Amino acid sequence: ACGTWVKNTRIPDDVSAQTTFNLLRTQLDYNVIDLLSSPPVNNVNEPKAVLNARRFYNSCIDEDEVEANGVDTILSLINTEFGGWPILQGSSWNSAKFDLPNLLFQLRKYYSNTIYRIDTAVNEENSTMHNIEVRLTTN
Repeated sequence: ACGTWVKNTRIPDDVSAQTTFNLLRTQLDYNVIDLLSSPPVNNVNEPKAVLNARRFYNSCIDEDEVEANGVDTILSLINTEFGGWPILQGSSWNSAKFDLPNLLFQLRKYYSNTIYRIDTAVNEENSTMHNIEVRLTTN
């Protein structure tokens, strides 16, 4: 098995290295895309999470719908959930109403690690306890 790895493994031009884990991750990505892009199987009660994921995925790849809605959906989200965006609102932007802690809280609901991220981890000194860690984001 080890002698055939180099012979049988192709490294794509856009990848600097290839590992078994990378290959498995790629295969998993393909499997998820196949699952989400396929219609529900008749007579099978799929979990609600799968149905929602399929609906979300299909809404993202439906180019006609995206083009029809233009930027209205995202602008509505920015204005209602995040309190607007100065570059879009121009002179109507009211900085006195800007609430950074609330904005960061709203962004966290969408799993966005903007300035910081919050993780949980096992306490290194006592493995029966867990820590809540607040760290600077890496992206």
